[in-house]
This record gives sequence, C-alpha cells and structure tokens, in this order.
Amino acid sequence: SSSSNKSLVPFINDIDFVQFMGIEKIGYQGQPFDKRVIDKIIDYNHKKGILVFLNKNYYM
Repeated sequence: SSSSNKSLVPFINDIDFVQFMGIEKIGYQGQPFDKRVIDKIIDYNHKKGILVFLNKNYYM
C-alpha cells in the first residue's frame, strides 16, 4: 500500500500488466492479506479496463 496508482498514470498506455502485492511487507512470509490492495486493483482496473488476477500465498 506504499505506492500510489497515480505513479502509473504517465505510463498507463504502455503497461501490459501490473503486479499488486497482497501483503504489506515484501519478502516476509506468513503475513495476513492486506485488504487495502483491493481498492488499488479496482482503481487501476477502472483506468485501464483489464482482467485482474490476485494471488496471495501464505503459510500456516
């Protein structure tokens, strides 16, 4: 949730895909899903109109 979708705007027509991370701290296992990413995905999808995939792996 640290990066804004606004940073993608200058490149929106050149981007084929964007990877949204469903965790807050990249590189650490066992984190809960960060629900704030859903709003980012919805916002990007409205701008670009693409199919979105979400994958969140976790260990119990």
